[in-house]
Amino acid sequence: MKKPITSLCALAVMLALSSPPDAFAAPSKKSAKKYSVSSKKARKSSKKKRRSVFTCDQYSRKTLLRKSKRFAGTINSAAKKYGVSAHFIRSVIAVESCFNPRARGGLGEKGLMQLMPGTARELGVKNGYSPWQNIHGGTKYLKRLLVRYNGNKHYAAAAYNGGPGAVSKKYGPKFNQVKRYSRHVMRAYSTLTRGKGPGIVPVKSRKVSLKKSKYKKYKSSKKKNLRLTKKTYKKTRLSKKYRKSTKKSKFSKRKTHYIKSGQTLYSIARAHKTTVKKLKRLNGLKSNMIKSGSRIRVR
Repeated sequence: MKKPITSLCALAVMLALSSPPDAFAAPSKKSAKKYSVSSKKARKSSKKKRRSVFTCDQYSRKTLLRKSKRFAGTINSAAKKYGVSAHFIRSVIAVESCFNPRARGGLGEKGLMQLMPGTARELGVKNGYSPWQNIHGGTKYLKRLLVRYNGNKHYAAAAYNGGPGAVSKKYGPKFNQVKRYSRHVMRAYSTLTRGKGPGIVPVKSRKVSLKKSKYKKYKSSKKKNLRLTKKTYKKTRLSKKYRKSTKKSKFSKRKTHYIKSGQTLYSIARAHKTTVKKLKRLNGLKSNMIKSGSRIRVR
């Protein structure tokens, strides 16, 4: 009984070893194509478009003012102290923390204006979460940047995010991240100022009251000073040369010539002080042959 079992085991081993040549062969062209197409699709699906994230600078003017209402006193005092636009401070806060005083960044930024620990220490801010200290410190830093970039808010906002080294005085922001940040700040700033810039706020017109007696006196005094003058126009005379040329052009008419026997185009042209080429053009002639007894146009 042992012999047939061993023989069967030997056969199974032999069959396993002797696998068909196609099993380990290279894949065919069709399968290779299918694989390449599927890999491309996988890459495309992995590179999906980034979804647009809603940021605080996209809020309306009303919402931004409502969110900044509880810090309005601090913002206005900092704006007066350092000579920076209050709306510009609001727009920086909107982008940095969206008016959250307890906001904290990944690199240790704190508070409404997300001051870095080193910058806060330099500006004398002890408690980064204190709205008063944070806004005053941030506004002080903004003023420095505005002075550095000659009041250019785009450059100052970019430098606030990336530091002065990331923004050239001549060419502006160097990196895309800094440019993007500056765009967000300026978007919030334009919505707050209604796209009219600092200091221009729409004011309602007021009615001016004036007594009738005063108005009559004013009107009479104005009438006395007025002097109406009749407009006078000088006649311009044309020069003799110009007048002669206009007369010629006005009264110039067609002139024809009756062809007598023995006359040629050359003799007619000489008689009327013109050229054969001109005569041919006026009469639509292709050759120099003319019929006697017919009329030919000369002018």
